[in-house]
Amino acid sequence: MKKHIVECVGALIFDNERRICLQERDDKREINCPGLWGLFGGSVIKNENLKDALKRELFEELSILPSKIDFFLKLDVDSLVYGSEIKSRSFFSVFLTEEEKSKIILKEGKSYKFFTVSQLPDPKNLAPVDSCAIIMFAHHCLEPRQITPVI
Repeated sequence: MKKHIVECVGALIFDNERRICLQERDDKREINCPGLWGLFGGSVIKNENLKDALKRELFEELSILPSKIDFFLKLDVDSLVYGSEIKSRSFFSVFLTEEEKSKIILKEGKSYKFFTVSQLPDPKNLAPVDSCAIIMFAHHCLEPRQITPVI
């Protein structure tokens, strides 16, 4: 059976204190990963480019239009959980100035919070696909670590 690819975007929002913004998802059974912490974002509309999709989602969910958005990571997830779909999720780093942060109005989700790397929720409380991007972003951008290649 040929699987259908569903394009999605996620925002790795961070501030000048090197904190990452996570959304506490609503406790609604009909949504993906209810009650967990994850990234703001969502599905891409037909003929919409990825960056425009992210901008639209951030405006819909937080009432903001960030000026600094850069591609970070793409994950294609083919899982029994998704049945006949492959979730292709593109993650973007989104830097928010203090002025942009002050304009946030939460319109989707239970809450949001900016976390330092040491304050991040336990992985079991993170949306699974988002957790990979969050941890990679934390280790490579927020608190860079020396990576030694295995020879």
